[in-house]
Amino acid sequence: MYDKKYEPLPSDKIMKITNLDEKYKQIDTYAQEMAKKWLESYIKEINVVDGIDSKIISNRRYAYKRAYNNAVKEGRGILSKKIENIYEALQGDCINYEHFICGDPISEIWENLVKYIEIIKRGELDIKKPKCIEILISLDIEGSICSNLMKHIDSVKKIAMEYNPFFHRLIYHMRYKEHIVIPDKIGAFETMRKKEMIIDQLILPYISEADRLILESFQNTWKESVNIFYASCEVKIC
Repeated sequence: MYDKKYEPLPSDKIMKITNLDEKYKQIDTYAQEMAKKWLESYIKEINVVDGIDSKIISNRRYAYKRAYNNAVKEGRGILSKKIENIYEALQGDCINYEHFICGDPISEIWENLVKYIEIIKRGELDIKKPKCIEILISLDIEGSICSNLMKHIDSVKKIAMEYNPFFHRLIYHMRYKEHIVIPDKIGAFETMRKKEMIIDQLILPYISEADRLILESFQNTWKESVNIFYASCEVKIC
């Protein structure tokens, strides 16, 4: 899993691919390449000290990917203590806060809904990759689902915008912990960018009862959308 900042822009031709298997394969390849370029740029910026060699720099790629995944887990844990299972609206497996602050939220959410239903149908029908399947649903039902989801976008976006800087600082904190645990593999924490050296444990931004109700309302609509989509779609084996 890569930070979504490495993924193509909504206007990129990759994002217009209709075959979801091929689309997410190309997104992953693109994200890996962009992450690699970021790492190369990062290497040029850091102050290289004794003991930092190319092997250590290469190890950071894997350590930082692990740090991102750990930040997701930590974020979920912190959110669940505050709003219990409603955290899934901000940091879930299918939906997360980034979908609300991108250029086209409803398209992102719809694509993840299709992808989620595809996973369910593959399991039910025992259709394993790389065999391709297409999930078919009427335009009327698609429009109805998107219309219901769209009602929540603006209100959830405000909460997501506040969570965004917290989560990025959480990623930096997890990177810092990687440097503390395995300095021999990725270098001492002093070699991090100063602005990314987040040492102290972070505190979740304030989430009011009104915010919790907004997230709960969206999550209920999401679950309803999953049920409607599941009951209405057809599976075409390519």
